[in-house]
Order: sequence, then C-alpha cells, then structure tokens
Amino acid sequence: MNVSILLGVTILIVGLLVLWVATSYTIRGVVRISKSTGMSETSLGFLLIAFTTSVPELAITIVSSGTGAVGLAVGNLLGSNIANIGLVVGLPFLMLAILNQGKKVNNRGIRDAEMKNLYLGLFVASMIPVVLVLWVFSIKVLGAILVVSYFVVSYRLIRGRESGDSSDADSDLPKSKVIRDSVMIGLGLVGVIGSSYYIVDSAVGLANLFNVSELFIGSVIIAIGTSLPELSITLSAVLRKHRGLAIGNAIGSGFTNLTLIFGILLLISPTEIMAGRFIMPIIFTILLNIFLWIFLASKKLNAIGSGFLVLLYALFLVSNFTLGF
Repeated sequence: MNVSILLGVTILIVGLLVLWVATSYTIRGVVRISKSTGMSETSLGFLLIAFTTSVPELAITIVSSGTGAVGLAVGNLLGSNIANIGLVVGLPFLMLAILNQGKKVNNRGIRDAEMKNLYLGLFVASMIPVVLVLWVFSIKVLGAILVVSYFVVSYRLIRGRESGDSSDADSDLPKSKVIRDSVMIGLGLVGVIGSSYYIVDSAVGLANLFNVSELFIGSVIIAIGTSLPELSITLSAVLRKHRGLAIGNAIGSGFTNLTLIFGILLLISPTEIMAGRFIMPIIFTILLNIFLWIFLASKKLNAIGSGFLVLLYALFLVSNFTLGF
C-alpha cells in the first residue's frame, strides 16, 4: 500500500512538472510567432496565450473521457476556471497592490472595445454552469453551442482590434526562427499530451487508494497543477506592468476551458454528465466570475478586491477538502 501511494504521488508530481515545462515551451513558441501579427497584449493573452495554456486541460479532458473518468475531466475544467480567477488573477494583483503600498491598480492600457469582449467572456463563463444545471436537452447540442460560442467571441475580439496594431507586426521574421518556434510548439504539445496521460492515471489511482472522489482530485490538485503556466505568466506580466496580457490570459483561459474544451468534452463524452455532482464547483465558478466582473467594471483590482478573490479560492479549497474526504 505504501509503495503504491509513493509511486502514485511520484508519478503525479513528475507528470505535473513535465506538463509545466512542456507547456512553457509551447507558450514561448506561440508568443514569438504571434508577434508578427501585431496583436495587442490583451488580445494576445485572451486568444493565443489562453488557448496554449489551456492545452493541458484539453489533453486531460480527452484522456479522461477516453478512460471513462468524466468526473475528473469536469472537475478539472471547473476547478481550473476557479483557479484562473481566484489564484491566477487574485494572487499576482494582490502582490502588486502590496508592492504599490495600497495604491489602486487599474486596467489602464486595455482598450474599451477589448474590455467589452472581456466582459462578454466573463458573462458567458458565468452562465455556462447555470445552463448546465438547467439543461434538459442532449448534452451533445450544448457541447456544439459552447464550441460555437468560443469561436464567435474570439472572432469578435480579433475583428475588434484596431488596424493600427498591425504596425507592430514583424513581417521580416526569419524563416529559420519560425521553423524553430514551430518545432518548439510541436515538442511541447507532445510533452503535454504524454504527461497528461500519466497525470490522469496516477490521479485516478490515488483517488481509489485514499477513497477520495475523482472530483476532488480533478478540481483541486490537477486544476492547480494545470494552472501553474497561467499563474507564472500572469505574475510576470503584472509585475512588469503588462496588465492587459495578465487579465486577457486569465479570463481567456477560463473562457476557453468552459466553452471550447468543455464543449468538446460534452461532444465526446460516452456518458451523461450529472450536474448535481458538481454543485460546489459550479457555485464558486459563478461567484468568482461575478466578482471579477465587478472589480474590472470598477476599473481597479486593489488589495481588497484581489484579496477577496484569493479568499474565495481558499474557501473553495477548504470546502473541497472537507467534502472530498
């Protein structure tokens, strides 16, 4: 028993480390190539960085669904969205507020048109858990609607960017660098998918050994692990005053998880998903999305606002730890 637990924990930790490193390599390649588009930092964070950092969730979703661990996949998606707001947004902006000695931290540098799309993304992400609870039709239909919603909002954001952004594009990017970065992305994705398989396998094994629900493992442990890339990017972006990139990455990651990836899960899931099993993550998902919208609408994330997001996430962890065991 002890050997099995030690082996399971070791595989889980190694898998998460490989996942983090592989995702980081993928992100670097995407960022370098995307610079040639002249896209704003907010749009870059919401679309390209958010999608790339959501690749672990996508891989885990596909693997979990294939192995029948649908509860693990749903818990991971909801838990990742909660971590993206409570931890990825809350912690860096709380640190920034402390470093600024209480000065207000606003969303300066984010265009009004981009803010409207961020609000739309938050609204959609907030409504999806509610719709999941009330939905009485085929989950395949809901899955298709979510996937379409992802592309509609993404198109709005791309279309809404100002034409002047293209002036920053690097049209003379050497072909050798493009090839190098493309290879980096490919290798990173291979590492992400491979490590995701071992993470799911070890997580299910540990859940069985400790008689802990897959929902707890997915919504807490794996969710935090797969949110590490978003946290590192957001923390670095906030401290370097690239707040548009930070906000776009955090909101975009949550939006991608709950539309594109959750939609794919509903489309490929071999079993029906019972929303009643996920009431606690659903409640915290709605609360955190709403409060983040309020703080963004007030054009500031000060120590109180960001600290409140971190507190909500801490409450989520406590409630999951209590219910999980």
